[in-house]
Amino acid sequence: MLYSQGVSLESLGIPQADGKQAVPADPREVWRIFARHYYLFRGTPTRLWLDYTFQNQFGLTERLSPANADEYYELIAKKLETPQFRPRALV
Repeated sequence: MLYSQGVSLESLGIPQADGKQAVPADPREVWRIFARHYYLFRGTPTRLWLDYTFQNQFGLTERLSPANADEYYELIAKKLETPQFRPRALV
């Protein structure tokens, strides 16, 4: 979705089809890019699943946006480090 709307693969740290290695991207900056373009996912199954997951797994009720992207990133990263969010605990 992002690429089809003009977001370069390089900015996301994704290698090109020609095999050239991508420059590693800062994960937080990739998340900010995603947040800036979150509106593109409106009405898609991906958006429905993400909104559900943000609210029910992470307690984030405000819609993801550029203004709260860092808050989302920090909270999700912190929770993913806890034992409750290990793969076997989520089963």
